[in-house]
Amino acid sequence: MKLTVFILSLPVVIFLTHFLAEDASDTFQLVLGLLWVLSSVFCIAWGFYISRRSRLLGWLCIVVGIIPLILMMIPPTVNHGAKTFELR
Repeated sequence: MKLTVFILSLPVVIFLTHFLAEDASDTFQLVLGLLWVLSSVFCIAWGFYISRRSRLLGWLCIVVGIIPLILMMIPPTVNHGAKTFELR
């Protein structure tokens, strides 16, 4: 169970590090982004594995893993074809 808590916290910690280190180099940003995606996919896989023992922790890990992947898909779809508002 201790490993599950660690795996659950990985995507959140990597996201916060990525958010707080926005002035870092592009390479560091790319590495953090890739780690974020990998930890999310691993959390989903771990959620399916652990759901045999504990349904609550399994579903929690799956949800925590899916949320970052959904958040990654939102920005390209939100501003597609949007008109900007200008103050004159």
